[in-house]
Amino acid sequence: MKMMNNFGYFKPSDPTLNGIKFGNWGSRPYEYFWAASVVDVENKSILDFGTGLPSEHNWYQFVLQNLKPSHYQGIDYDSRIKNEEINEPNCKMGWMDMSDLKISDNSIDVLYAISTFEHIDNIDVFMNCVKEAHRVLKKDSIMVITIDEMWNCFNKDPIHSAWNELEKVLIKENIINHKTHSFGMKDFIEIISQYFEPCFEDGEQAPQQVNCQEDLLYNLTWNSKVSYGVFKVKK
Repeated sequence: MKMMNNFGYFKPSDPTLNGIKFGNWGSRPYEYFWAASVVDVENKSILDFGTGLPSEHNWYQFVLQNLKPSHYQGIDYDSRIKNEEINEPNCKMGWMDMSDLKISDNSIDVLYAISTFEHIDNIDVFMNCVKEAHRVLKKDSIMVITIDEMWNCFNKDPIHSAWNELEKVLIKENIINHKTHSFGMKDFIEIISQYFEPCFEDGEQAPQQVNCQEDLLYNLTWNSKVSYGVFKVKK
């Protein structure tokens, strides 16, 4: 049963999906609960961008066992995944470049990208990833994403902002203005608008936080908070 909106920011009071390995990023239990409940994937084909190493992330097992897709394919650009490939009838996990997918046109029903896009450090590569996602998704298919955004957009500490590569390149290319807010879901919606449209529910708008908004789930160590959104492919 759906318990959360299609768009928004995670808050400490939101439900979590526990008992799943997720590396070291503490927002994952929130992200996984939302992703698992926001879209019905039963008997559908799933592509998961940036799925992580199977030894460190077992989200894929939860999806297969509980959400019952017809097929799950997880890909990651981390070369270490080549040593952990899974090749089963209903589950494939392995190395692949998101900007050059070796996947057939119009073959995927649902795409997950959980805290993935913000790690791309080249705008051309980012747009190629978006185009490839558009290509492989069927008409009226869905993309489910979360984005790690900066908690304090005026914190210029390079250690605390180094993970958000996409934001840095968007500022460098003058695509977004960093003087008023950090890169977030509202900007993401505009940048991909040629290929995807937001699935707003009644009364929903593109979320954009007030800087350092205390009621949001955040990580001061990494200067981050996390937004989420559901998109429909334009075809």
